[in-house]
Amino acid sequence: DWFACDRCIDAIRIYYDGSFLPHDQSMGFSAAAFVRISHEWFFAGAMSGREGYAHRQGSYRAEVLASTIAAKFLYDLCKIEVEALHCRPDCEMIFDSLTVGRQAEGRWKAAKAIEECHLVRSIMRLCESRFGVQIRHTFCPSHQGEPGNELVDQLAFAAALGSPLQDWQPFFGEAQKHSFV
Repeated sequence: DWFACDRCIDAIRIYYDGSFLPHDQSMGFSAAAFVRISHEWFFAGAMSGREGYAHRQGSYRAEVLASTIAAKFLYDLCKIEVEALHCRPDCEMIFDSLTVGRQAEGRWKAAKAIEECHLVRSIMRLCESRFGVQIRHTFCPSHQGEPGNELVDQLAFAAALGSPLQDWQPFFGEAQKHSFV
């Protein structure tokens, strides 16, 4: 069932993934959210986008962009839950790229896409400080049949092929500026 942002939730689980197509250097990225209410999970929506040129970072950049929209999705859901409904859900971010996942968590230092990684960490810290939530970061091996991971994998692949759900370029154009980060 779909979640309508109308009830207090116990937990937020956001999956994110990127996809890189080397033959044309295009990439897709996606995030999908699920929320738990009284031991029942609901679908809270999905996002995906496409970038046509890999900036020499290939799949790494696709994963970083996925972590960015996942962090924004978490912020948006936390804002509704904490400020409008006065509840503090458990938060979990689930990834299949160890490098980007650990960088988003703050455990590994970024060597590439430094501004973008700082943006992700800043959004995560903002969620923790503003909303008083703690965020768990969980690795999920890809292509193992885990439904949330398979969903974002397919959404990212479809976006890389040219069918993204949204156009994220205006957001990234502003949010990735040094002054914003």
